[in-house]
Amino acid sequence: MGDPGLAGLIRVAGRESSAMSFGLCRLVFAARETEAMREPYAGLPFMLGQTEATDWPLMPICLHQGVPFLIVKGRLVGGQPEDGADYLAYCLKFCRREPQSIRKPGEELRSIAQDFVRHGPWRRPLMDDEESFILAQTEEPPENEMWRW
Repeated sequence: MGDPGLAGLIRVAGRESSAMSFGLCRLVFAARETEAMREPYAGLPFMLGQTEATDWPLMPICLHQGVPFLIVKGRLVGGQPEDGADYLAYCLKFCRREPQSIRKPGEELRSIAQDFVRHGPWRRPLMDDEESFILAQTEEPPENEMWRW
């Protein structure tokens, strides 16, 4: 019997948004000892708090107190961005599996997000829209929302 976690990731990569696939791949795979794990080919990321990709080892997400938060607000894309399934194929071929420990918080999710807003590795204080972007991730998504952790 195959690995059910990997089978689930393959299903997500085939049907969900590429952003979700990229984030999940960064949570499940790590670089091999001989080379770095490349970022998805998805354009220039707009990072929160004037940070850079080098500030975020799991970019496009960050684990704060074991909870994943999206830290890329958008991307400037020139051409066709890499598909989530293609990035998963890269990870399967060139990376090793090393799943991150993620906890599923209960009601404390909002307070964890507020702590992340206050104590993240920001290079400048977050603007209101950036803070809202983080805090909105604690809200229940609409029934048809594709971005779900």
